[in-house]
Amino acid sequence: MQFNDKNRQVVPRLRTFKITAALGELGGESRQQRLSADHQRALAKSLRDWNEDNTIWTAAEAISAAFILGVDCNRPAIEFLLRSGRDCPSVLRAFAEGISKGTPDQPCEEEDPTDNATLGFRISQIRHRLDDEPRNAIQWIELARLYLLLGQRRSALRAVTAAGSGTTNNRFILRSAARIFLHLREGDRAVTLLRNSPTSRTDPWVIAAEIATSLALGMPSLRAMIGRKKCEDNSFSEFDRTELASALGTAEMFSGNMRHARRLFRQSLGNPNENSMAQAEWASRQIGDIGLERVRQDSIQMLYEAPARARANQGDWQSAMTHGAKWLHDQYFSKQPALFLSYIATIAEKYDDCINITRQCLKLNPGDPVLINNLCFALGRTGKTKIADETMKDLVGAERPIRNRIAQTATLGLIRFRQGAFADGRRMYHDAIAMALMVPNGKQLYIMANLNLAREELFAHGPGAIALAREALDAVPGNATPDVKEVALQLEQDLKIYNDDRSGLLGLQAEFKRQGEMGF
Repeated sequence: MQFNDKNRQVVPRLRTFKITAALGELGGESRQQRLSADHQRALAKSLRDWNEDNTIWTAAEAISAAFILGVDCNRPAIEFLLRSGRDCPSVLRAFAEGISKGTPDQPCEEEDPTDNATLGFRISQIRHRLDDEPRNAIQWIELARLYLLLGQRRSALRAVTAAGSGTTNNRFILRSAARIFLHLREGDRAVTLLRNSPTSRTDPWVIAAEIATSLALGMPSLRAMIGRKKCEDNSFSEFDRTELASALGTAEMFSGNMRHARRLFRQSLGNPNENSMAQAEWASRQIGDIGLERVRQDSIQMLYEAPARARANQGDWQSAMTHGAKWLHDQYFSKQPALFLSYIATIAEKYDDCINITRQCLKLNPGDPVLINNLCFALGRTGKTKIADETMKDLVGAERPIRNRIAQTATLGLIRFRQGAFADGRRMYHDAIAMALMVPNGKQLYIMANLNLAREELFAHGPGAIALAREALDAVPGNATPDVKEVALQLEQDLKIYNDDRSGLLGLQAEFKRQGEMGF
């Protein structure tokens, strides 16, 4: 079992246009006092396009540009959209109505990301509309998002390429397209799109996306210096600068400048969105106190990831899974919530939940080694060793980072134990333990492997199982993380059962072996 969150970045979230607008991320609560020259040119171009060609899409571009820049929206363009009836997509009509009334919609939950029939129907509707409206970049983004939810990566790439085929100043298009490109491992295209837009020098949301995306790719940001200036520009609201301060804080943290990192993370918490809040929760475990307790989290909409991580850090596994499930529902295409949730499920010994989560998410992230490893761990623990063995074949022999290889070797050891091949299982666990001793900061991997080996030795009635279990428990430090403490507690319970009812364990062992032989 495995979950590595050492390198979280505040990359943009991918949501529908309507929800993104309702969250306030397409226009700040306080506006710029003076438009930059680049913004003035962008606004003038959108208005010129609308005046020369009165269409739904030039009207949408005109009002969205004005909305994002914080100036009065073009009233004729708004009225044009409201008069367009069924020709105007419901998303744009709702946006125009919200601007007209001055009362933005509240975010609503997305569709069921596992309902393939509904997703397919929506794709068909959008494709039909795009036949008549090929310049509708918002719908191309929505099409790409839906394809991601179906695991159709090539179709998603074609759709997002169409959305970002030209230079755009639209914040929603830029941030959404960059996130999709990043997910599809087209990182160079993500940063190129962001950097080619004039707004990457003026808009704090786009600058934040460029910095975070560059960090995620291990590249130097070309907008960090501009970002530092914008971060201190009080003509932008705290909310408009929250992801920018968070991205800059992350960059400072990775460069080792913890004092500046803490200052920037504290700034990001002045009025955070859920993404910067999750980044702050993650960073607080890396660099210490940054003032999380002073944030009113009940005022942050769609806040799922941060409480999921916080509850896990407190050892509240059920609450962590509840929040984690909402996080996964919100960002279903992303493997991070699936990795988190499947790991917590194994810690909480909810192995069937782990199996369901990983199988679903592997359809969207095929071949991901950590998801496969977590799936095989849960399959092994429930006696489905034949399926686990077949699934692990894709990982054996492949070049992986050493931490992945440690987890995979230990999982193979578990499978061999559950198949009754105790000597092979013991050897694989020892190999994993030996590798963990060679890895910098590999102590937790070492302790976890020892605890799980001891559990399997008790299960197998191995020689010296009791002594090995006590030795593994003695090696758990007092400041161990909650997941290590939980596995240690499970080992203590196994030890008690072993001493009190050895026949019960033997019966369970025989049943698992029977299931494995039958191919469950």
